[in-house]
Amino acid sequence: MKLNTFYQLIVLLVAMTFTACSSSDDNASTARLSVRMSSMEAPGNLRVNATAEYDSIILNIEQVRIKMSNEGSWITLENANPGRYNISNPHLDGLLGEVQLPEGEIKEIRFVLDQDNEIYVDGEQHDLKTPSAQTSGWKLKKITNPTIKAGHAYTLSIDLDPSSISHNNGIGYKLDPVASATLLEVGTVKGAVMFTNIEGIDEAYVELYKGDELMISTMTVDHLFVFPGLFPATYTVKVGTALNEDGHIVDGTYMESQTIRAVSSPAIAVEAGIEYEIAPLTLTAE
Repeated sequence: MKLNTFYQLIVLLVAMTFTACSSSDDNASTARLSVRMSSMEAPGNLRVNATAEYDSIILNIEQVRIKMSNEGSWITLENANPGRYNISNPHLDGLLGEVQLPEGEIKEIRFVLDQDNEIYVDGEQHDLKTPSAQTSGWKLKKITNPTIKAGHAYTLSIDLDPSSISHNNGIGYKLDPVASATLLEVGTVKGAVMFTNIEGIDEAYVELYKGDELMISTMTVDHLFVFPGLFPATYTVKVGTALNEDGHIVDGTYMESQTIRAVSSPAIAVEAGIEYEIAPLTLTAE
């Protein structure tokens, strides 16, 4: 198959949220790392770009390992969520896991893949061969701006050249075992949802918008929400207790005769490296 000329296929954006703390052994500054699989728009129009040749690419991720330049051993994500991820899905968002890291430079990241990786081309499914990815892992060695600091937030954008996916009539489709990535500093928005005159509803739906575009949707946990890995832009948060048939937040009905109206936050101008905790958003039965 003749591929298009070089372009940046951002197959995933791994949002990394760092929180400072102290080591009980040597008081060294460390960072808590949350790794998310998502495909939000990045600066410079870096976003998922599935071509006609590649309708979708599905990787079966089993484990993620990180090596720091100042650490001899590999660090494996804790509380991992392995599974199949459609990395060309523009609405992809999922937590891969968390880990405690020392400050310093990320030397290499490896995604250890399980079997059953797939690529869909012009509507047809094909096996995607991933040499060495089931053993040593899919390697990210070329990391631009690899330095991390405690208390900052970052997104890792992985760049896949179309030539990294090769096709041979005798072999099929094969993923190059090495890719490059860029670490970008980003911001975080978090907050809480409160309930007034409402009983029997413990959590709320939460949506993050950039202008009129829905970026991420989630639900609160213990009334709290957090959106890490946000590129500099102006956002709003919308909360509510009901969804329409398209899965978007709408006003909800309470006790048959009352309405719980959806509520939106003021505009939030997010800057890189800053965590924003917005005022609580209150839902009321009217």
